[in-house]
This record gives sequence, structure tokens and C-alpha cells, in this order.
Amino acid sequence: FFPVGSSTTVTYTSTDASGNSVTDSFTVTINDNEDPSDITGMPLDITQKNDAGNCDAVVTWTEMPSADDNCAGTIDAIADMPSGSTFSLGDTIVTYTATDAAGNMSTATFMVTVNDNEAPVVVPGAAIVVTGDGASCTFAVTVPLPSVSDNCGIDGVTNDFNSLPDASGDFPYGITTIIWIALDINGNTDSQTQFITVN
Repeated sequence: FFPVGSSTTVTYTSTDASGNSVTDSFTVTINDNEDPSDITGMPLDITQKNDAGNCDAVVTWTEMPSADDNCAGTIDAIADMPSGSTFSLGDTIVTYTATDAAGNMSTATFMVTVNDNEAPVVVPGAAIVVTGDGASCTFAVTVPLPSVSDNCGIDGVTNDFNSLPDASGDFPYGITTIIWIALDINGNTDSQTQFITVN
């Protein structure tokens, strides 16, 4: 048996009856070309919502992956994104790699999925109260856009009164309820009401 990773010189000696001898040698080199075993102790796929106020999430798990090797015994597997890393929205493949002393490797993966479950925030202006001029059955009122915020980004703001960006228009006498709806880029919504009173 020859050790792995080193060269061993084997020498042959031939000796005749008078004690005369001659030698010759050759070298035996043993390389470890065997990959570590399949990695065990891998986490299951993880699905997690975003951290509040952020468009990503810090994801943690118990790091136990390891592999057995023909030469080095048990080898710890190292992740390209370790537990406690910050993950962007969507799917991220995390790869663990076990490397033995000879540079042979085995890999295993699992999936981290981060979803944006945080609704946008729409804040309409204060209720508006105006006095009409009585010249017609409606009165023109300027209604500014509400303020809108979101952790990832706003896709749009609409209202149920008209198709304009804001809700300005001719309002009937009495109280009109406007519903403002904010949509973020990941499909989450928020709605709030605003009252317009024309006396």
C-alpha cells in the first residue's frame, strides 16, 4: 500500500553469488481522484416574507451540511451564501461545496425564496369641504393626489371617481366618497377613503 499524495521510490536490487549487486528504481505516485460523498444535512427549501420596510430579507438556518471522504474522513461543506445572509426578492439557489485535501469537490443545493407581502401605504389628503355657487348641479373641486409609499416600489395609484391621475372634477352637492387604491410592483394593494363635501 502506497500513501496518497506523495511519490514513493521503489528500488530493485540484484545480487549475484559473489555479492556483486546492481540497483534500479522507479517511482509510484498515488493521486486521490475520488470526490467526497454526497453532502448530507442540507436544509430544506426556505420560503420567507420580506423584512418589514425592506425589499429583501435576512434568512437564517442551521448549518450542518457535511460529506465523507475516502482520505480525510468527514469534511464540512461551505455555502456560497451562509446563514444570516441578506436575500433579494425571488428565488436564490444556495450551493454548499465540500472539498477534500486533493481538491476534489461535491456540491448540493437548496432554494431560498423571498416574497414581498408588505402592502403599500396610501394616505389621502384631509376631507375637503367647499361651498358651491348654485349655478349648476355640480361644482368643480380640485383634489390632489394622496401620498404613497412602499418598501419595494409603487406601480400606480387610482381612484374610483374618475380616470385622471388625481380625482379633480365636477362633484355633486352633498358628500362624495373617493376610494384611493395604491398598487405596488409586486401586486400588493392598499385602499383608503377621502370625503368631498359640496354645500
